[in-house]
Amino acid sequence: MKPVITLKNIEKLFKTDEIATQALNGINLVVNKGEFVAITGPSGCGKSTLLSVLGLIDEPTAGDYTVSGKQAVNLSSDQRAQIRANHIGFIFQAFNLISDLNVLENVMLPLTYIGGFSEQEMIEKARKALMLVDLENRINHFPSQLSGGQQQRVAVARALINEPDLILADEPTGNLDSKNAQQVLQLLKDLHLSGKTICMVTHDLESTHFASRTINMLDGAIVRDKKQSSESSHISVIEV
Repeated sequence: MKPVITLKNIEKLFKTDEIATQALNGINLVVNKGEFVAITGPSGCGKSTLLSVLGLIDEPTAGDYTVSGKQAVNLSSDQRAQIRANHIGFIFQAFNLISDLNVLENVMLPLTYIGGFSEQEMIEKARKALMLVDLENRINHFPSQLSGGQQQRVAVARALINEPDLILADEPTGNLDSKNAQQVLQLLKDLHLSGKTICMVTHDLESTHFASRTINMLDGAIVRDKKQSSESSHISVIEV
C-alpha cells in the first residue's frame, strides 16, 4: 500500500525582524490510505503549521513532502494549487461557506477551479456529496438558513466533491455545540470507515477517540504516536 502522506525531516522556521521561531522541528510522518489521524497538542505546538504544510498552503523551510506520490516541495504556486484542487479536500473551523451562494453552489465551487466539468456533471457530483452528509433536501438553502452543524456538513460535502486522496480538517468542531460536534465527528468516522484518509487537527482530546491514530505534538515535534489496531482493540504506542 502506497502512503498518501510521507514527510521526511520537515522543518519550518518563521522569521520576524531578528526573531526566529522554529514551528516544526524534524517531522517524520507516514500516513497510509484509509487512516484517520488526529493531531493534537497545546497551543503553539505546531499542529496548525503542520496542517498548512500538508495542505500545501505553507511550504516547509527544509525537508521532503510527498502527497499521493507527488513531490510537494519547491513547486510553483500554480503547481501547488493544482495538487490541492485534485488531491486534497479541506474542512475549516469557520466553515468558509460563501454567504450569497446556496448549498448546492457552495459544494460545486471546487469543481469550477479544477475545470473540465459540465454544469450538469457538477450538479450531479454536488448532489451525490450532499447525500453522503444527509443534506440533499437543503440544496437551495443559503448558509444563513442553516444551523452551525448543517453548515459544517455542507463544508464536508464540499471537501468530498473532488474525490480527494486526503481530507484535512482544521478544528472542525471548534465552532459547534457538543451535539453538533458529535454528529460531525461521527460523519468523519463514517467517511474513514468507508476508506477515506483524514488528518484532523484538534485541541479536544475527546475528538481524538473518533480517529484511528493520534499524534501528539510539543514544541514543533511529534512526541507520541498512538495507533488503534484495526484487527483488535489493542492500542500500540510509539514514543518518539
